Amino acid sequence: RRLAQRAPGGTLLMLGMKGAGGTSKGPKRQAPASLRIRPGGLLEVRLRGGDLKPLSCGELRANCRCALCVDEMTGEIKIDQEKIRKDLTLKAKSLEQVGNYAVSVLWSDGHQTMVALRALAEMVGGEGKNKTSAW
Repeated sequence: RRLAQRAPGGTLLMLGMKGAGGTSKGPKRQAPASLRIRPGGLLEVRLRGGDLKPLSCGELRANCRCALCVDEMTGEIKIDQEKIRKDLTLKAKSLEQVGNYAVSVLWSDGHQTMVALRALAEMVGGEGKNKTSAW
């Protein structure tokens, strides 16, 4: 299975599973979404049905649920989400597949966000209605 494609110059373009289900002999399920870095560091989500949806770098970065962004004990958000959403200089630098369920994004501000493929689909309106329920 090929999970990533490289553009001229070696830029990683897309990550997401072609199938899920591990080593079971049953039918493989298609991932709910894949993530692609477009020219200039912008993001695009390909949904299971093939639709392409743009995803704001600021929106994905502002919704990061890591311990640096959200207090692990209280759930308090420790970052200025609105400032991050409005930052038009924020770009995705690289993507890395995490198991069969998630993608890790390295941002131009040095932060790294891991997000479930299902959450990506939800964020662009592909599956479910709650933007962060699948994180």
